Amino acid sequence: MIGYGIITLPNYPEAKLSRAAWLDFVRGEALLKARDSFSGINPFTREPVVFDVPGSAQVVQNGNAVGMFIWQDGRVFADGEEAVLTPIALRCAKALNARFEDEDGNPIQP
Repeated sequence: MIGYGIITLPNYPEAKLSRAAWLDFVRGEALLKARDSFSGINPFTREPVVFDVPGSAQVVQNGNAVGMFIWQDGRVFADGEEAVLTPIALRCAKALNARFEDEDGNPIQP
């Protein structure tokens, strides 16, 4: 799994989050900056690489990138500083009538 938590609908994959609704949420959150790619290190080759992640968002706090919300196939994965990302993820889940959970399907609480 990417990151530490997932914003998803309870009956995924039969039902998926609306990308348009997710992007509306991103535009309304001060700490989120829409991103369609980010630079990183390939974990296998250790070479620099650009990851294509259309519909995703970077979390920027005090000018520093502290995490990412990665859109993938109707779900959003949270990766970064949990203390910053979790409150945003919970607001997003509420706004999208979804839930924020760990990889085992357990709810993540504040």
